[in-house]
Amino acid sequence: MCLIGLLGMGRSWLEKLSMVMMVTHILSCFGIVMLFYLVIRALIAYWKLIL
Repeated sequence: MCLIGLLGMGRSWLEKLSMVMMVTHILSCFGIVMLFYLVIRALIAYWKLIL
């Protein structure tokens, strides 16, 4: 009984961990995209400033 409970707990913990990993992965990808977008915007603004 205890073993089953521990296995169930381990599984839910693994599910939570994978969820957290997925969320952090999505957030990091989103952050990289945002940073790339901001860099492009800055370059366009700088280019327009030169011209």
